[in-house]
Amino acid sequence: FGVWAIILCVLTSGGLLAGIYPAFVLSGFEPVKVLKGKFQQSTTSSFLRKGLVVAQFVVSIALVSGTFIVYSQFSYMQNQDLGFRAAQNLIINSPINVDSTVMQKMELFKNELIRTSNIHSASMTHDIPGKPMTDTNLMRKKEDGKEVQTGTSIMSVNSDFLETYNIKLLTGRFFVKDDKTPLYNFQQNTDPQLHRIVVNESTVKSLGFTSPEEALNKKIVFNYGQPERTAEIIGVIGNYHQQSLQSAYDNIILTYPDNYMANFITINISGNNIPQTISTIESKYKDLFPYDPFTYFFLDDYFNQQYKADLKFGLICLLFSGLAIFIAALGLFGLGSHMALQKVKEISVRKVLGASMLQALILIPKNILTLILISGGIALPIVYFITKKWLENYAFHMDIAIWMFLVPLLLVMAVALLAILSQSVKTAYINPADTLKSE
Repeated sequence: FGVWAIILCVLTSGGLLAGIYPAFVLSGFEPVKVLKGKFQQSTTSSFLRKGLVVAQFVVSIALVSGTFIVYSQFSYMQNQDLGFRAAQNLIINSPINVDSTVMQKMELFKNELIRTSNIHSASMTHDIPGKPMTDTNLMRKKEDGKEVQTGTSIMSVNSDFLETYNIKLLTGRFFVKDDKTPLYNFQQNTDPQLHRIVVNESTVKSLGFTSPEEALNKKIVFNYGQPERTAEIIGVIGNYHQQSLQSAYDNIILTYPDNYMANFITINISGNNIPQTISTIESKYKDLFPYDPFTYFFLDDYFNQQYKADLKFGLICLLFSGLAIFIAALGLFGLGSHMALQKVKEISVRKVLGASMLQALILIPKNILTLILISGGIALPIVYFITKKWLENYAFHMDIAIWMFLVPLLLVMAVALLAILSQSVKTAYINPADTLKSE
């Protein structure tokens, strides 16, 4: 109700203000002069009219330029390398009805999948890209004190994780079956087990190592449950975007626990006969987990859902930009008609004195384009500082280039020229004898 009340008030006040000014202007005309077609234009009214046109185009240019930059940033995010393979990765939810045989069934399910045509690999994970990681804690070098701890995210995976997600291994090696450790044992206050972990580049940097090679085989301590865990870094992977490009790279520690930890099963499939492949996967899933629902989604669609808010913001900007240009074009049409009426005799005199058709044709657009350039000179610096501040909210963003401002300005100028084209042509082709015969 409050929003509609505000809209009603804006429309009502806008209508009143739009009607008051012409009413006052018309009431000041002298009837005799009006009936003779003689109008006098004061300097004040001319300045006010031009000021309103400039203000209107400041808003229009700012909205168009801002929308252009918003969509450029959105396109930039959509086309960046995520550091992992999102396409053709099918995600299914792991079974929630578990018992002592769940690990054996999961291994059997994975082995059945990779023996199926159109399926390349499969991996069980605790988290997937496109969502914040659920397990976060602190880490440090083993030789450092707790005062230098830094945050990290901890994700459980299995040995097929790199192959399924096509993440680059920078140095060292990835997990093998012998690397499994009882990470989820919370019964003891000390943990004598030496865990083997794989970390990403961001973690290497946060721990103070100068390179992935320096971090290899080093020991760190991280918190997970009651006891601190001592771990050896056996490999370093490249950074990948766990969340959208609005967020910086996460510090990630990958572990390989020996107990059931999977929330998701990622299956990399080919693009051939996808419905049949999904049907095969569902059949194998139901054979092993008959009491669990089979739900699936594609990773690229899931990851791109993070950009829904950006896309909605861009659509809103586009809507208001279009509306602003349309209103400005209507205003220019009226202003062009008024200027044409004022310039008829001037153009006729110029033509009598030898002015070309082109010189007569550009007289009205020249005045309009001058006002638009003034509007651009006001609007574009404002847009630059606002969008620069807005882009700082994104850890990964494009660089602002001058063409991002010139293209919207040229677009607005083109719309303006189209709006006043008919009046310019009509005035330029007028017969001077018809205009000047009463002088």
